Amino acid sequence: MIKKTDKVRALVQAGNYQAALRIASKFRLLTREDKKALVMAHECHHSPDFYAQLGLNPDKLKQHGVEILKRLWGNQAA
Repeated sequence: MIKKTDKVRALVQAGNYQAALRIASKFRLLTREDKKALVMAHECHHSPDFYAQLGLNPDKLKQHGVEILKRLWGNQAA
């Protein structure tokens, strides 16, 4: 059986960060800061105008989410 973390790891290795964010943003066992960043990065793919209206930079939020994905699941062997 393939675990969700294995799916995320494979998606990160393949460079499919949007799909990895979709799965990882629902993980519960993350730090509060990592969870918030992943959720916001995922939401920025769907509603970038909303975050821009809030005065936030959607591209920076997405990049921060990708950095967290790489830190948590990018360099580990499957």
